[in-house]
Amino acid sequence: MEQSAKIKFCFKLGKTAAETVELRRQVYGDNCLSRAQIFRWYARFKSGVQTIEDEARPGRPFSVCNKGLVAKVRKQIQEECVTVRMMADEFGVNRETIHQIFVEDLGKRRSLPGLCRMYCLMIKHMSVFSTEKTLKLLVEIKIS
Repeated sequence: MEQSAKIKFCFKLGKTAAETVELRRQVYGDNCLSRAQIFRWYARFKSGVQTIEDEARPGRPFSVCNKGLVAKVRKQIQEECVTVRMMADEFGVNRETIHQIFVEDLGKRRSLPGLCRMYCLMIKHMSVFSTEKTLKLLVEIKIS
């Protein structure tokens, strides 16, 4: 935001974008905005935009961690066997947010017990097994 304010100042003085690029490089060296970014700011100011705030843009999903989400995750893991990915999809947040809730809010080192996770993966990827065969396989795994 600081650099965009200075670019706007040069714009208001009547400097061209190329002159502004040169001035900024003399003052800031390698720490100044790129030529393309300065020209983008000039285009915004020429089109009538007066704010120096960056525009909102899509990108990496933001992390939303609040008491309501923590309660939903706690309830979900107590009631049924689900993976981090399944909860992230259901609650509309990224997996890192769910993992953060497990570690920081619920005090768990692992998101799911090994057996429960294995069961979920088997159901997801091997749905050809009948429920009875799946249960027998789980019992065998637990015994060994």
